[in-house]
Amino acid sequence: HFDTVPFIAGNSIRGLLRRLVMKDFCDLTGITKIDKNIYHQLFTGGNITDSTGFEDIEKRENYVKMCPMIGLLGSAIGNMTIQGEMKVGGARLKCKENGTGEKSYWELIDVTFGTRLDSSKTEKGIEVAGATGEEKNQMKYEYEVFVRGSKFDSVFAVVTENELLISAFWRAMKVFKNYGYIVGNSARDSGLVEIDIEVPENGDKLYLDYLKKNESQIKEYFNGVQ
Repeated sequence: HFDTVPFIAGNSIRGLLRRLVMKDFCDLTGITKIDKNIYHQLFTGGNITDSTGFEDIEKRENYVKMCPMIGLLGSAIGNMTIQGEMKVGGARLKCKENGTGEKSYWELIDVTFGTRLDSSKTEKGIEVAGATGEEKNQMKYEYEVFVRGSKFDSVFAVVTENELLISAFWRAMKVFKNYGYIVGNSARDSGLVEIDIEVPENGDKLYLDYLKKNESQIKEYFNGVQ
């Protein structure tokens, strides 16, 4: 039954994408220092901090103007929520159970393992207080992985006709494609993906030109916004 097939949640993909594009946004505009609340609004989706009972429409529009990626991905700003214009679908395995492949998903998952060793007893040149040679604290753990070559279907949809946000979307896809990893354990040889998205050569030009033209204003805004 398809309900039992493991998949990569759209929220997980969206969260990774947000962090990638917001880091790219800060690099492009030269932002190197921001308030903690601003960090969360950009990188993690924000948090509700006020309860005034009304929304500041002008503030919301200005925020999107200063960071088009917020218009694409949305965020919580004070007592307001900004609805993002991009929808992200979960990555579903192409397999027999999902009706999209010839192989069963059981043929497309494997079990691998890792170990953790208390190296405090074997570290050379450094004396670690409390470490004794008699103790043995090695641990072995197992976890499931998709086998190399597994294929997934996913959806990225932009639900706006705003040309700047569409250009920001193509920038997001380019950054995501160049990153080439998804989900966790990338440091342990997991999560490497080939993202099959055809990005127009100059699809992000309008977005890049906009940031360059308004760089000073954007930096000033995020240095002083509350």
